[in-house]
Amino acid sequence: MEIDITTFFNSMCPSDLSASIAEIGSNAGPDTWQAAKDKTEQYLLLDTDEKRTAAIAYFSEFGAWHDLEEWPTSELNALLLQDIAGTMRELLPNFGDSASAWDWEEYENQCQAGQVSGGLFPGDKGQVYFYLGH
Repeated sequence: MEIDITTFFNSMCPSDLSASIAEIGSNAGPDTWQAAKDKTEQYLLLDTDEKRTAAIAYFSEFGAWHDLEEWPTSELNALLLQDIAGTMRELLPNFGDSASAWDWEEYENQCQAGQVSGGLFPGDKGQVYFYLGH
């Protein structure tokens, strides 16, 4: 499922939601999780039952959680924000922090070469999407 993340992509600093212990200290996990939960209302990407169901299916394949159906939408959305932020962090050093500045063709080449994960893609009118699936 395609999720429009344009506003999130253009306004959120991904390291606020996805950072390592080496970067921000021993509370990196709890701190970034809390930050993601704090941003979920502002960046509610799972705004339909269909998107929520797709997120449950997507994250269930990771094998880390077994009770996602019971999670409140706000926490499932926070998990998605963290996942997207991690993908953005992988890519932003190579492509800059604005979708309009990205060389999407080069990004696609790197995806096909297995150098980056490839969860992001551009829309026709400057949007940025995240593919929620495998």
